[in-house]
Amino acid sequence: MTFRRCCRTQTPLASRISFWLLLGLLAGMVTTGCSGTSDKLPSRVPVTGTVIYEGKPVPNATVTFYPEGADNPGLGTTDAEGKFSLTTYKKDDGVVPGSQVVVVEVFVEGALPGMEHAPGTKPAIPLKYTRKESSPLRFEVQADKPNEFEIKLES
Repeated sequence: MTFRRCCRTQTPLASRISFWLLLGLLAGMVTTGCSGTSDKLPSRVPVTGTVIYEGKPVPNATVTFYPEGADNPGLGTTDAEGKFSLTTYKKDDGVVPGSQVVVVEVFVEGALPGMEHAPGTKPAIPLKYTRKESSPLRFEVQADKPNEFEIKLES
């Protein structure tokens, strides 16, 4: 009897609010998935490495791996030792396996937007490495092997 009394004391407004809350919860579970493990994104593999120019690590460089035939590049920024880890969708998730065109850009303090170096100074690295169309850097990212690359830039 107490159950019926409890339910009968609920106002029509409270019933509607409860219904919409339950419906929203169910819709959220359906649209996001219950397991949370399948992100429905292309498979990626971890990629790490080091950028070296003139025998020294290159700090604060942006490293971009462009997979050939795909539109989802992986990006990373080098630390003080020139080391990087790539991200495509989620932090350090790597890149899509396959052939990659690699671009390295160094943004120097004092450079204006669209300029590779500050006026009156030379570029931090050769300009050929800063554009996808001119970069000679090519790497093969493999799904079943460690993908750690040393990127040696030459004058």
